[in-house]
Amino acid sequence: MVNVEITDDAENKAKTYQVTKQLDKQVKFLTDNPKHPSLKLQPLVESSKKIWKFRVTKHYWGLVIKVGPANLQVYDIIKHLK
Repeated sequence: MVNVEITDDAENKAKTYQVTKQLDKQVKFLTDNPKHPSLKLQPLVESSKKIWKFRVTKHYWGLVIKVGPANLQVYDIIKHLK
């Protein structure tokens, strides 16, 4: 099990983008099972082991940073650009 904290900035962006419920659902998956398929968790940069992105919805992703061995912090919500 992983401890996940959501920053105020990430919470505010989730409210702005109207994805608060989806973020809460995905954070629960992140807490219970970081390998859950709906998260599509992957490093933001191939060489980075500290900064990751995960899917919140089809159009929004969360950015998470590893702040300890079992501690993650969701620090931003971004629009997914294709």
